[in-house]
This record gives sequence, structure tokens and C-alpha cells, in this order.
Amino acid sequence: MGPVTTGLAMAGLGASLAGGYLIPAVWKPLAIRRLQARCRSRRALVLTFDDGPSTSITPALLDLLAEFEAPATFFLTGDRVLPHSDLAYDLERRGHEVGCHGYHHLHAWKNRPGKLGDDFARGYDAAKSCGASDPISFRPPYGKLVFPTWLAAKRRGCRLAWWTHDSGDTFAELPGRSPALDLLNQGGGIALMHDLDRSARRNEFVLETTRALLEGARRHDLALLRFRDLFA
Repeated sequence: MGPVTTGLAMAGLGASLAGGYLIPAVWKPLAIRRLQARCRSRRALVLTFDDGPSTSITPALLDLLAEFEAPATFFLTGDRVLPHSDLAYDLERRGHEVGCHGYHHLHAWKNRPGKLGDDFARGYDAAKSCGASDPISFRPPYGKLVFPTWLAAKRRGCRLAWWTHDSGDTFAELPGRSPALDLLNQGGGIALMHDLDRSARRNEFVLETTRALLEGARRHDLALLRFRDLFA
């Protein structure tokens, strides 16, 4: 292979890699804007929780949601389903939605496509094993997506589940007031929270934010929906 051919091959590879990262990066903000518009048209609040389930907070969240007779969507990491199988199986039984969040919560921009594909498939199977209903919603870990993972999700009929408002529960310093509460005055949205094993203060912040969102939904006459209900 001559230098020109090699150069063209490398250029082609570079373009392919760039497309694999850039195309999903362009889609994401467009998809989020569509989700925000869909929430506003339905005056809907969607509570979502990532990275669980966890015995340190998920049971308390389930009790809080039951108090308000409110549904939510839980994006489970597959490696937490087996050690917390009772909790995982209980989510759909209580009327909540179980979504896929990968198996080992891999960062899509820091791992090989083959590894990511395997992680997605195992995470999908874990969600199915605890009763997730089709079509399963998929939330990419860290909110990062590459084309091969998007394609794998599409082939399984998954719907990408971005969020519109971050609660701030993973910020280096917890905010005094969750920015997710802004959605109450914006006609609705999708709140991102987490129910993994962390400090008691962060768990308390998630519970406080969830309660504030539930109470605010009543005041603002917002419908409480699961993610998949937005498309019903």
C-alpha cells in the first residue's frame, strides 16, 4: 500500500470515527428539544432514576412514589439487577417502567465499540429479566452515545431516553436548590436523578427533590408519566 493509499485509508478511518461520535452528538440536542416540546404539549412530568437499584435509597423512593400514586422510570445498570433482584423485579410490579442503562455503566467515548455493544446487550437482557416491557427505553450511560451503540439499540427496538432537566445530584457540590425544579414553571419535562449507593446527604437530596417535584406537579397540574407514556 503506497503513501497516498495509506493516507486515504487513514482519512477514511478518521472520518468514520468522527462520524461515529459526531453524528450522535448532533442528534442529542435535537432529540432533547423534541422531548421538551412533547412534555409541554402533554403538560407532563417524567421522573427518572439512573444507576440503581440500591437498598440505600430505592425502597424509600418507592414508598414516596406510592404516597403520591406516581409512576416513574428506573434505568437499571445490569450488574445491580442480580444482587438486588427483589427490588428490580418489584419495580414493574408497582407500575413503574424499567429501562436499560447498560451493564457496567461504560463511558461510550472511552471504550471500544465491540465492548460497548456487548455491554448494551447484557444490560438489555438484564432489564428484560426483571420484567421490562417492550419497547425498552435506553438511556446511554453518562449521556454519551456512539453510532454502533445507537444502531444496536435501534435493532432491538429501544427508544433513546434523554432528559431535559438535571437534578444536580451528581454535581461536585450539591446545589442549594435543584435545577430540575425549573421544569415546574416550564410546562413539564424529564427530571434526571440517581438511586445508587452514595452518601446519606446525596440520597436525602434526591428524596427532597423528588418530593418537591411531586408536590409541584400537583400545584401546576402536571401529569405524572413514565417515559414510555410520552409516546402512547
